[in-house]
Amino acid sequence: MIDRRSFEEVMELAIKKMNGAGPLVRVTMKDAIILGDLHGDLHTLESILEKYGDGHPRYVALGDYVDRGEYQVETLYKVLELFVDGSLIPLRGNHESRLTSFDYGFAEEAMHYLGGDLFNRVLSDLFPRLPYAAVLNDCLFLVHGGVPNPIPSLADIEKLRMGDADPADPVAFQLLWNDPAEIKGYAPNPRGPGIYLFGSDVTESFLKINHLSAIVRGHEFFAEGYELYHDSKVISIFTSKGGVYRQTKPKVLRVVDGEAEIIDVETSQVIKKMALAQREEESSQA
Repeated sequence: MIDRRSFEEVMELAIKKMNGAGPLVRVTMKDAIILGDLHGDLHTLESILEKYGDGHPRYVALGDYVDRGEYQVETLYKVLELFVDGSLIPLRGNHESRLTSFDYGFAEEAMHYLGGDLFNRVLSDLFPRLPYAAVLNDCLFLVHGGVPNPIPSLADIEKLRMGDADPADPVAFQLLWNDPAEIKGYAPNPRGPGIYLFGSDVTESFLKINHLSAIVRGHEFFAEGYELYHDSKVISIFTSKGGVYRQTKPKVLRVVDGEAEIIDVETSQVIKKMALAQREEESSQA
């Protein structure tokens, strides 16, 4: 178990590094590994690091490091440690907020191991500094949830206010909470008020407006560890098999040489390979 002082030290370093960063990160990686929801699954995270190493930078994590799993504090600590040493870029998930932390286990575990003061600093000083989205290689939009209503430009996202323990801006909130669906336009999301399902035409418009090829996101559980939407232009990745997700086959997405590969974490098998260069060319011509 991580001791309180070690956690506080790495958190302070992470906060210092995040200061001045915006809501949208632009990054170039020759060989990137994208992680979906981890939910306290330290063992799967360590397995990924053992297989793929810790290049600088190498990983983008799509949020939801805490809640539901068995090693929430340790998983968050490891994510922060990797961020501090330059190996990983952590995005914000819907579970990195005050709204969810008291309902799915993180508050109880963090209060026990970190104490109330440090836990409150995680909620008020750390989580609100996590970026909402990233653009990888001028090609892929990386986000926890999905496309907000109405469709934003990247410039709109870059103007979002940082620092909210629970995002109040509808665009920020929906970046963390929205889901794709095989529909047209938007529809109410069963998750709750102010949350939407977005259709294939929304995806097409968002990608065209922003000259991007595809969206990579987390947020949804799939037993196989992934799902493809909207003619594979939305790739959903799930990377946890901890806690309630023990039967999951966790996946990561590897982006290398103009291709995206969905890889099974446990077998290292490439489940699906998709070319990205053609979509990028089509987007740039639009």
